[in-house]
Amino acid sequence: ESFPPGYLDGLGLGYSVLGEVNPAIIVVSITPFGSSGPYRDFKGSDLVLSAMGGALFNSGDADRSPVRISVPQAYLYGSSHAAIGALAALWRRARTGRGQHVDVSIQAAMAQLVDIDVVHWYYGKKLMARKGAFVDILGHIARQIYSCKDGYVAFRPASGQRFGRLTAPLARWMAEKGCSDGLDSLDWPTLDIAKLSDGEFQKIEAAFGRFFLGHTKTELAQEAVNRHFMLCEVAGPEEIVRNEQLSSRGYWVELEHPEIGKKFLYPGAPYKITPVPWQISRRAPLIGEHTGEVLQELVKRRPTLASVALGNHAPGPTGELVAPLKGIKILDFMWGGAGPFATCALACYGAQVVRVESRTAVDTTRTAIPFKDGKPGENRSGQVPMHHASKLSVAINIRTAQGREVVKKLVRWSDVVTESFGAGTMKKLGFSYDNLQRIKNDIIMVSSCIFGQTGPRATFRGMGWHLSGPAGFLHLTGWPDRGPVLPHIAITDHIAPWYTAVAILAGMDYRRRTGHGLYIDQSQFEAGLSFLSTALLDYTVNGNVQSRRGNSSHRAAPHGIYPCIGKDRWCAITVYTDEEWHSLCQVVGRPSWARDRMFSTLDERLRNSGELDKVVTEWTVKHTAEDVMNTLQGAGVPAGVVQNGEDMVDKDPQLKHQEMWPIRQHPELGAAIHYGWPVRFSEGLVEVRPAPCLGEHTEYVCREILGMSDSEFITFVNSGGSE
Repeated sequence: ESFPPGYLDGLGLGYSVLGEVNPAIIVVSITPFGSSGPYRDFKGSDLVLSAMGGALFNSGDADRSPVRISVPQAYLYGSSHAAIGALAALWRRARTGRGQHVDVSIQAAMAQLVDIDVVHWYYGKKLMARKGAFVDILGHIARQIYSCKDGYVAFRPASGQRFGRLTAPLARWMAEKGCSDGLDSLDWPTLDIAKLSDGEFQKIEAAFGRFFLGHTKTELAQEAVNRHFMLCEVAGPEEIVRNEQLSSRGYWVELEHPEIGKKFLYPGAPYKITPVPWQISRRAPLIGEHTGEVLQELVKRRPTLASVALGNHAPGPTGELVAPLKGIKILDFMWGGAGPFATCALACYGAQVVRVESRTAVDTTRTAIPFKDGKPGENRSGQVPMHHASKLSVAINIRTAQGREVVKKLVRWSDVVTESFGAGTMKKLGFSYDNLQRIKNDIIMVSSCIFGQTGPRATFRGMGWHLSGPAGFLHLTGWPDRGPVLPHIAITDHIAPWYTAVAILAGMDYRRRTGHGLYIDQSQFEAGLSFLSTALLDYTVNGNVQSRRGNSSHRAAPHGIYPCIGKDRWCAITVYTDEEWHSLCQVVGRPSWARDRMFSTLDERLRNSGELDKVVTEWTVKHTAEDVMNTLQGAGVPAGVVQNGEDMVDKDPQLKHQEMWPIRQHPELGAAIHYGWPVRFSEGLVEVRPAPCLGEHTEYVCREILGMSDSEFITFVNSGGSE
């Protein structure tokens, strides 16, 4: 349910009452700010929650207000975490027979998106800044969106041992076309971009830019796959619908709706599941369409309270608060951004996660800024706690025979194996799903990568921010009179993980009921598309191609980000109803606005939105963002400070109430900031333990979990299997 906090209690239908009627019931509440705390009764909207969740401050151009993705996102993040919370509560009920209340804060769900902003503020007191199509990286302001012959592409030159080999093929192609400007002569794997002067780096960018202008985005994206360099097209809804990768994986589902009167394409599965595929069981219902069917089912079943409460579950001990996923064991090969978030969530909700790492190929999260005191080190990145809290780290070189033998033992111990390497990598290492089944026949395996394990783009190598292009997020972020800008983070890296977690928990429930395992092939691209479903359906049903619209809405006015007193201080304001508009006019001391023919109705306010924004700005610039928020919220108008890293970590009382940034002692980071997660369980704990140092638990895992003797462990270490 997603009513305001306390609404169902007022009807006599709150969890306290329903839990008495049916002790096994699970009630999931999705609210803007959670069911308790100083902001519990604040009104939310997509724009307000994105602002207060920190997701807007550094998105957009420096000379304008922060800007949102033009398709609403906040409630989708809240819903994703609610799905995880519901499945976690179901897992716990299967072991105890008892239900519980699951409380989800959308603001807290959005806060997970700003992990980079949070750690930069916490460790370096640095506020991230809006840079449009550019990012601040390796000492340079680097472009990440380039113009091409017919649009835009997502690209950034990368160097070094790991990523230089994925830039060199593009330079060689440019040489073949006679326009490399010497880029093919650079040794990209040994080049250190950080050591280049700004002028040198800008010359490299300019050479790539000139080349892209001579080619279409389709040509560039196809060659990126063929030649193995990191570039993706910036696609709109019509191009996404025609995407060959999606067609090859059977992504689209054709549905017919009685009120539309025709068949249309509907966004499909975020993953391929073997042997039981994800599927749409029925179209979206009409209002009340199944009332008779549901009532007949209730009469037919006539459930008793005892059968509802306990079913086939044995009752567990009472009064014990434990993390709901206690008992689930995960062997984790996830790396980079997206995959580790999923296993981190499950670990903090109680699963035992053993993370396999190696110093022969250190995870990118361990080499990413900011570092404690500015000193690099594999255990000193502030990003590690955000990705790996509550996990155990074991150092294993899986390219050695000794390392692979230990991995096989861990597979026998595990319920789930997760990995996010490039497509086909685990198979090359000898750990395909078929091989894992031979080790443990009911194992669940999740493979999560950019485009999935199959299809013409399966071999693409890239990072999450590349996917913002083909998945439509770049096309839909920015202003209608300008080109696309970067959302503040790699969007799909913060969408795909929640689908991963849902798939794992659904797989565990399937195995509990059937005794069989599953293989889950997740495409992070396809997962990301689900957050743009309304724009995709607007095209497949109506033929409309949505694009960038700044912060405006077709359902609310005023609806925008307004300047306030102070440097780069802003407040989001959204007015959806005439009642909210009249309240705003009264509380700001301008009752005449409500009577003005230009603003008297929503249609008129939308028609005159430019003038409306001017008069609202005349009021907001005289007040602090906090005063604007509190004044309007007190009058029942959704409004929220556009929060930066400092606001999120040090000032927001609601996030403090929810313990959203727990501090845990770490061997090298000291007092390290972690993420507290947006779900609270009435009968369970969220346990955020310090992120591990690389290989910190190798001996514990080998000896306590696998039962190795002293001599076996020493032999393993000395063989090079642990490094």
